[in-house]
Amino acid sequence: MPDTLADATRQTADLVKTIFIEASPQVVWDYLTRAEHLAKWFQETAEDLAPGASYTMVRDGERVLWGEVLDWQPPERLVTTFTVGPMEGRSSTVEWVLEPVVHGTRLTLTHRGVVPADAQQLPLLAHLDIGWDKHLARLREAAAA
Repeated sequence: MPDTLADATRQTADLVKTIFIEASPQVVWDYLTRAEHLAKWFQETAEDLAPGASYTMVRDGERVLWGEVLDWQPPERLVTTFTVGPMEGRSSTVEWVLEPVVHGTRLTLTHRGVVPADAQQLPLLAHLDIGWDKHLARLREAAAA
């Protein structure tokens, strides 16, 4: 008998990243949700993220990613859908969990449903994995400044 849950989890690949930032959860939250701060470490957007709102982020005037805010629990948890061109219209979700720690914040990013988990999609998964590492390093630096 097939294991439906195991089969389902093999259909997509998830990325999980955890970093520590020398800034309060509220400061980190602002860097995740306010347009002026998102542009410093991630991508430009015309408006702040807001509960239930759609968003579009651009680079050099071109749309590079888009989605919708699904869950908004400041300053503890933010969940959005996340789509980029190479995903060919498929949507994934990004969950941010902010936990206070001594002198800062533990930030965990979980990017779920990235791509079908097959060898042909491995380059996209690797690209997203590397991209999150770079963006999170910039976030750590910007929020701690």
